[in-house]
Amino acid sequence: MRRWAAVLKYRVLEILRRLGEAHVRQICCLLNGKPYDFCYNVDGRGGHCVYWYRRPRHESQRIRLVKPPCRHSPLYLIRLLREMERRGLLERRVEYRRDPLSKWGKDRFVIYSIRRGS
Repeated sequence: MRRWAAVLKYRVLEILRRLGEAHVRQICCLLNGKPYDFCYNVDGRGGHCVYWYRRPRHESQRIRLVKPPCRHSPLYLIRLLREMERRGLLERRVEYRRDPLSKWGKDRFVIYSIRRGS
């Protein structure tokens, strides 16, 4: 395992210890040192983050997407969280919350927390 991956795992665990539970976009913003609402306005002109706001194929893309200047890739973070879940460090829960951008009014949120009792 590379050293920077171990450091990133440690930082994720520290974030989850502090917050209790968080969804993936929230963890990504904290790791990259960005404010939580950064993904709504990446470029200062209303462009949303391409990693978190891409709509499914059956829905029209009504918002402008922009690639964010993040230090840690959200795609790598998702792989890292899945690996930590597979090793038994984290628990994963899926919730469907209200989303005005979606046609059916809800969006899928993956929420992680530290596994208790391990």
